[in-house]
Amino acid sequence: MGKHIPKSRLDQQDAHLELRKAFAQASDLFQRGYLKEADQLCLRMLKKLPGLPDIIHFRGVIACQSGEPKRGVKLIAEAVAADPNNADYRVNLGNAYREIGLREEAIRHFRTALRLRQDMPELHNSLGVLYKENDEFSLAELEFREAIRLKPHFPHAQYNLAQLYLSQGDKGKALEQLQAAIRSDPVYTDAYLAMARIYKDMSIAEKAYPLYQELVTNNPGDWSVMMEYAVVLQQMGRIEESLGIARKAYDQAPGDNENACIAIGNALQLAGKHEEALIYFRKALEINPNALSVYGAIASSRKFTGSEVEIAEIKRSLECQNLDEKTRSALHFALGKVYNDCRLYDDAFRHYLEGNGLRRQLAPYASEETEVHFTRLINFFNKDFFTDRSYSGLNSDLPIFILGMPRSGTSLTEQIISSHPQVFGAGELGDFARIRAHLTHLAGENASFPESILQLSSDILTAVTNRFLKNLRDLAPDAKHITDKMPHNFLNLGLIAYLLPNAKIIHCKRNPLDNCLSIFFQNFEAEHPYKSDLHDLGLYYRQYHRLMAHWHEVLPSRIFDLQYEDLVENQEAVSRKLIEFCGLDWNDACLDFHKSERAVRTASQWQVRQPIYKTSTDQWRRYEKHIAPLIHTLCSLTESF
Repeated sequence: MGKHIPKSRLDQQDAHLELRKAFAQASDLFQRGYLKEADQLCLRMLKKLPGLPDIIHFRGVIACQSGEPKRGVKLIAEAVAADPNNADYRVNLGNAYREIGLREEAIRHFRTALRLRQDMPELHNSLGVLYKENDEFSLAELEFREAIRLKPHFPHAQYNLAQLYLSQGDKGKALEQLQAAIRSDPVYTDAYLAMARIYKDMSIAEKAYPLYQELVTNNPGDWSVMMEYAVVLQQMGRIEESLGIARKAYDQAPGDNENACIAIGNALQLAGKHEEALIYFRKALEINPNALSVYGAIASSRKFTGSEVEIAEIKRSLECQNLDEKTRSALHFALGKVYNDCRLYDDAFRHYLEGNGLRRQLAPYASEETEVHFTRLINFFNKDFFTDRSYSGLNSDLPIFILGMPRSGTSLTEQIISSHPQVFGAGELGDFARIRAHLTHLAGENASFPESILQLSSDILTAVTNRFLKNLRDLAPDAKHITDKMPHNFLNLGLIAYLLPNAKIIHCKRNPLDNCLSIFFQNFEAEHPYKSDLHDLGLYYRQYHRLMAHWHEVLPSRIFDLQYEDLVENQEAVSRKLIEFCGLDWNDACLDFHKSERAVRTASQWQVRQPIYKTSTDQWRRYEKHIAPLIHTLCSLTESF
């Protein structure tokens, strides 16, 4: 909250006209930035009229503005002692205490000011900021909301409330408040940037893109925003354009900037240029040895032999005492990957276990909730639902949905299909998770999925589905089919089949032990809370298996099961069946999928650039002595392997 410059009470006292003019002159000097001159003028006034609280308070405000908040506290406190019921004094004393880090004192004086004068929305906003800094989120929300109640078009309070929701992980509410802030102030750059970052972090590139495009156009010298824009372009598969933007940001960054190097390295990695990407990742570490997140990218970009210098660097980094849990976890995963490459399986498992343990602290998991949710889907999307359907859906066969557990071969499958000249591989879109949430929102305040879809008219369902198809078509106007390889769409399969009865559905399967162990070894960008404990991971897999068995029962002949081990054993025969299921003529490019130039955004982006090798099966046996909880949980599902 800004400093208050109260009207001088000199005009309310029997003082000389000369002093009243002097106070006005001091205020003018202050406003124009002549702080030293304003303070000297105040001192001259105090010689003529000692102890006047207004002037003492004003000197305190000047001290704070001059970078001397401790002196400011002393002076303003003297004014408060002389006039304890002056709200302006209390506000500025609170501001001064906040500047020296005494938040509780600041809150106390802000509260007193509000008792003296209620109608101060800016002060409620400042209180909200203080409570947020104190991690008192409920109180912070109350203050921000009171500020907005008193001043409905208050963009700063709306922005701060959005940041509060964002810190609590509620991106939906954060977006609502950012939209309100922009309605209050259509040129509020910080709100646009915050919204763009949320969409970027959620990988909703189609919404992030126009926001970043506008931000970069209006702020061409902001290299940090330019780098974020490059990430969004990567999400859209526009790799060459992303590289150009990242290089431009690198050129504009003050001195060498590791973040620009990382952005370029990521773009090169997505394009399959792993050796060139390594050059930029290493350069980032040369610039800033503490840019430890780079090691994860380095570990995933190559196969290690044991002689690489990065191994010692990662081990040395883990010895640092001041690492946050997320960074320490990422380093353990990187070292696990390195040791696995070097066939040091005991060491690898130890680090994977450490990394997962830290991730588990960040994202706890309750297996009972998963079982309840999956059972609810099974009970709702039953045979009668699809037999007696009240909505016929749209006839489009544009999308091909590739789904299954993560690390089950979805990326490989998409790479094979999208190597066909009539197919565009869109990667992991996540559209149907958003459609599910949107339909539930449209159904009303107390609605919940999946029951919510029965409360909506055919017109609404058609409009939402058409919007999805339009967004999909915009990605590749000339493609016959476009793939969406979001693995967890197996949760949305009932909705997909309801809205798009002609869409192709490919279910990727893998040896459950290999599949789960690969998940356990992966440091995913998004949270997968079930994966950080072997027993929980096994329980989740069993629920997934139960749900997929149900989909096969209620959607007979709709789903093509692609067994990873069969593909490895007989690549051409299985690939031909896959392409035939998609309604396409065979093309030999589908056998040379690893030569495709398309961008690949996946945890397995290095692997899908390689030909298929049989060594990728039965990997769990190397870790058999370490994974008893997983083997026990999955025993009834692994008999055929």
